[in-house]
Order: sequence, then C-alpha cells, then structure tokens
Amino acid sequence: MRYRSLRTHTFTLMALVGLLLFHRDAAAAQQLRPDLALDGRWITLERVELGALELDTTHVLPMGPHTYQVRTRWQFDEVQTSPEGYRYRSSVAVRGIDCQRRMMAIIAFADHDGGRIVRVEAQPVYAARWDRVNPRSIVDRIATVVCNRAERRAVTASLDG
Repeated sequence: MRYRSLRTHTFTLMALVGLLLFHRDAAAAQQLRPDLALDGRWITLERVELGALELDTTHVLPMGPHTYQVRTRWQFDEVQTSPEGYRYRSSVAVRGIDCQRRMMAIIAFADHDGGRIVRVEAQPVYAARWDRVNPRSIVDRIATVVCNRAERRAVTASLDG
C-alpha cells in the first residue's frame, strides 16, 4: 500500500513539473508584444499606386524555429479613412512569418495620423489566423525578404546585426 502511494505521488510530481515547464514556454511565447510604433529602420519593399510598403529591419523577433515576428508599414500617398471615420496616413502591422511552411498571420495593426495612433486591432499570437503566402504577391515579397535574410544570418533579434 505504501509503495502504491509513493508511485502515485511520483506521477503527480512529474505531471506538475511537466505542466510548469509547458506553462513557462507558453508564457514566454506570449511575451512577444506587438510593437506598433513608427520608430525603427524601414526599408521600402514595394511601391504601388496607393503608396509604399516598408519593412522594419530592427524589429524582427524569433517566435520559434524558422518563424519570425516582423513589422511592416504602409505609407499612403493619400489620406485614408477607417470604417469608423478616422483619418490616417500610415498603417503598421505586426506579422508572424513561418518561413518553412510559407505562412503568414497578422497579429496586430495600428493606423497612424502623424505620430498619433487612431485605431488599433490586436490579438494574442496563439489566436492569429495563419494563411498560406500567395506566390508573387506583396505578402510573398515580405516573406521572401525576411526569410532569406533571417535564415542566412540566423537572426536573434535584428536583421541589421
């Protein structure tokens, strides 16, 4: 009887340790907070009729193997209006990029009018919807630049390092 009790306690202890380790890893993944500010070092990836799509090379964070969190920004030539009626000239998006599976998710975005944020939409990383990257699209251009540079340099915190 005493032997069974010890075995039960050992199993309970192992389960508790496993749960704590899992919780620690999940908490670490959630510490990636979307930074929607305008600061950073932006490079232009694409120029189209409505404006320029830019990538911030200073805010590239590893999320997991071959997966990165990046910031992109649209700089619009004309003032845009949100569905709620807010006017803005740029929009910053925090995206997740899975280089191995060629998938991308929008984690958060903010519309800016000058230095002022006029609208924000954000969700936890685990709730983001991951979609396949459409070949030869602007999103494909983002993924290609990030994945090529990140994989080549084995990024830890910045593509500029």
